[in-house]
Amino acid sequence: MNSKILLGIGVAIVIIAMFLPWASVSVGDISKTVTGIAGRGKYGGSPGYLTAILAVLSAGLGMVPKKWAQIVSMLFAALIFGWMFVVYGKDSKCAGSICATIGIGHYLNYVGALVLIAGGVMGFKAAGQPTE
Repeated sequence: MNSKILLGIGVAIVIIAMFLPWASVSVGDISKTVTGIAGRGKYGGSPGYLTAILAVLSAGLGMVPKKWAQIVSMLFAALIFGWMFVVYGKDSKCAGSICATIGIGHYLNYVGALVLIAGGVMGFKAAGQPTE
């Protein structure tokens, strides 16, 4: 598989993920679901836009046939993965009657970031080699 195809798939996954549920919070019988663009992030804003921008930057740099560009591309993708893990957690949490459940959009960001990293690795291996 071509690295550019993987990069395109990774961007598509992250962009789709921004519209899907990232978390659901419930207090008793009341529940609220937030997406990457409709909710407020831990530090304010709509975090889905940031992940989409990072994914597009990662893919854009991944298209440049230079090793430095591939490395920066993989760093942007790793930033998506790490940011989702550190800031938003990896599992559901409950405290008394208040529960927060991680949604599919959150997990798809992990998948998209890993696909972007795989595309960057393939691009890194191909960088500097003559094209056919």
